[in-house]
Amino acid sequence: MNPIEPLSRKGGLSQSRRDVVYARLKDDLIHYRFRPGDHLSISRLCASLRVSNTPVREALVRLHAERLVRVQPTRGFYARDLHLEEMQELHDLTHTILLRCLATSTRPFAADQLLRPAALGFQSAARATHVLQAKPDDTATFIESLLRGIAQMSGSTVLFDIIDNICDRTHFVRTWEVRESTRDYVLSEQFLALLDCLERGDGHGAAAIVTSCFHRQKDDLPNAVAKAIAWIFMHGSNGR
Repeated sequence: MNPIEPLSRKGGLSQSRRDVVYARLKDDLIHYRFRPGDHLSISRLCASLRVSNTPVREALVRLHAERLVRVQPTRGFYARDLHLEEMQELHDLTHTILLRCLATSTRPFAADQLLRPAALGFQSAARATHVLQAKPDDTATFIESLLRGIAQMSGSTVLFDIIDNICDRTHFVRTWEVRESTRDYVLSEQFLALLDCLERGDGHGAAAIVTSCFHRQKDDLPNAVAKAIAWIFMHGSNGR
């Protein structure tokens, strides 16, 4: 099945055609449905989406600005590569920014805007973690909502935009971090402890938990990236 479904007339009425094209291409790129290095042929994408080349070209330009697409002069747009070194740098940058946001927060954590996984309400932490790992994409999205929520505490649009972009660029690897979490690392307990600190306004406690999580994730990152790359080249081709 083609991973990019053709745009329907109904869908085009509810949203700007440009926004729909951008959102669908971005989702495919974030989830590495294109293999690294795949040529993103505008004509083929237009045929798949059943649109003219203008919204596709504009979307690719936006996605290049967000570093979700790379460009080769005179050759066009290509799916981005996945490198451990880049993921490590983004990991470290995220950690640094989050600590600053917690230390210099100007507003409380917006807990009411957070959609918590139902698993966090389970009495059994082991069962909750099992459910979280069984839904890696949803769990990764929840983690990213936590990161964005902490960034919002800074009151800085610049810092929020940086974290927002990093979440997009690291989402796929984060799903593999969730899948590959070891049994002695109870995801649900970490989430609940962090949420408790954030809701109580305990910035120091939240920073300690964030640092502990990031140190552990950094150790696990090489394995997660390796698993992600292997999966991409086994399943990620869309035939373009």
